[in-house]
Amino acid sequence: MVPSWTRGSWRNHFTKLRAATDWRLTVLGIAGFTAMVVLSGLLFLAIPRFEIQSSLFLDQLITRSTKSGFSENIRFGDVTSITEDNSLAFVVDITDSSTFPSSPYWRMVVLDEYTGEGFKLSTEYKRRLNGFRVPRRRINGTQTKPDYLAPTWTIYMGPGISRYLPITGDFYWMGFQEPTNFAFNKELRVVALQREPVKMFAYETWNMGTSDTLYGASFALARRDDPNVGANFLALPENETDRTRLTAVLRQILPDGKTTDVREFGFATLKWLGGMHPYSLSSAVPGGDGDTLVRWLESEAAGHCEFFAGSFVLLARSAGIPARIVTGFRGGRWNDFSNSFMVRNSNAHAWAEIFDEASSSWIRFDPTPGNYIDASFLNDPNNLGANAAARDGSWTARLDSLRVFWYRRIVNFDTESQVELVSTTKKFFQTKWKSVVDWSDTKITGVRD
Repeated sequence: MVPSWTRGSWRNHFTKLRAATDWRLTVLGIAGFTAMVVLSGLLFLAIPRFEIQSSLFLDQLITRSTKSGFSENIRFGDVTSITEDNSLAFVVDITDSSTFPSSPYWRMVVLDEYTGEGFKLSTEYKRRLNGFRVPRRRINGTQTKPDYLAPTWTIYMGPGISRYLPITGDFYWMGFQEPTNFAFNKELRVVALQREPVKMFAYETWNMGTSDTLYGASFALARRDDPNVGANFLALPENETDRTRLTAVLRQILPDGKTTDVREFGFATLKWLGGMHPYSLSSAVPGGDGDTLVRWLESEAAGHCEFFAGSFVLLARSAGIPARIVTGFRGGRWNDFSNSFMVRNSNAHAWAEIFDEASSSWIRFDPTPGNYIDASFLNDPNNLGANAAARDGSWTARLDSLRVFWYRRIVNFDTESQVELVSTTKKFFQTKWKSVVDWSDTKITGVRD
């Protein structure tokens, strides 16, 4: 027996199907299903602190493994290995982008003890940065006179970077979305979490300073009471021969080996280091006996940022100036699509800070050739703000902007913006739904006529 459906043409079948179908219900059903899918996706992204990253594919989509080197012990080459990783380290949102510095220094770890193979955080400072108290949501910083017009910075930090939080200097307060275990050392200006975050971590700062000088250092007062306090800031290589060779190098910069003007010393040392050693990521220390940095200083070998910063610190200490090395990030790029500042692991950097007893302050010097920014540049209003920073309009920036959108939806310190998002979404779909209904009515009326 031949089936009935084979006795007609496809055209007849479609004609009967069209006659039996309520096209208005079909169009409305398709539109409703599409709206439900889109709305569900938007609400999914809008839910604050909805933490699913560790169990779904989004973990692989928005996180990347990094070559973390920002710990309490940095050996020569560690920071350079981070610069070979171009993945995103953290993102910065700021309420007034015109006030954003063109080339910020993101200080994370301050290292005072020289080991011969690098620098590390001394036992005493490590103990202070592991003295965690009851979890809190806010840190009171070292800024004593708040500027009520100052912008708020929100920093989204990726996993695998460090337990130390990047800051540009002094701040009035720092806030977390949830109670957090942390330690804050005001002398070092370092904020440390109890453990390294395993997923994206966010925090807010207000009145964040970007100056190259940190005032009000307690180190000066402490040393007057106890000369042993901060002794590591003046520590030199243990071998006396190495110290003698270091003094000989210092006399090429300062004939008498001493100075009372730390800025004069800083600029002279920057000029000497830049003239003697070219910059290179592939550094080679000349062979021979003695301390690694002393051998490098005596040569004309190329070096990367750790060599320049470490040598600057040892030369300052040899001149009787307390000095320390700082590791973190320098610079970044402004993302035109997300209107946020992107800092990558390739921005990893090391620089130096030296202590000025006269002003009780630590002064930043970046001895890596081509990186020092003169104060006149920083004070020029034409060089401040997001417009002066390097801008990124690449496809990578487009993808990163999606990541920023995800960050903003997971962690949002401003609940009003979330309410506004839901309200705007609701109005959008109400308007679109009415348009779809009107359009389908018009089309169906035309077909029937």
